[in-house]
Amino acid sequence: MAETLAPSAAGTETILRASTRSMRGHFEIRLDVKPASIPHIRGILRHHLGLWGYEDLALVAETGVTELLTNVHRHVESKMATLLVQCVFDGICVTVSDLSQDRPVVQDPDPYTESGRGLRLLMAMVDDWSVAVTPTGKDVWFRLRCTATDEELGGDQDEAQNA
Repeated sequence: MAETLAPSAAGTETILRASTRSMRGHFEIRLDVKPASIPHIRGILRHHLGLWGYEDLALVAETGVTELLTNVHRHVESKMATLLVQCVFDGICVTVSDLSQDRPVVQDPDPYTESGRGLRLLMAMVDDWSVAVTPTGKDVWFRLRCTATDEELGGDQDEAQNA
């Protein structure tokens, strides 16, 4: 596990303090969520997805992570969160865990409201998402499927089982 520090442009304040754990197909970052840290997290996510061959999922994954971390910053008293990204057979699963058991609310804002659309956008972009309340808070996760063929993913599963 490594600790990452990213100084601010002025060099006077740490904008990202995170503990990280990474291995092929799995990385986890525990961080104190600040608006200035979110672009750094997007970069780390993009880098890992590129290493894993999931560049095509990066834009949507970054947008989803931005929404979930922003929700932690805006709506959760403790700003500590854990971002977990895992490769699954047909794509990735992204989970943001925080210390609040309050479930996020999908809003239906009027056209003149400046906020409240994030979870609706997330729902439109991802293949699946949900919230699980845990003894210590909640996990909000989403899943993105890749556009790879069965052959690129390791062949047809029916053929593999019959071999």
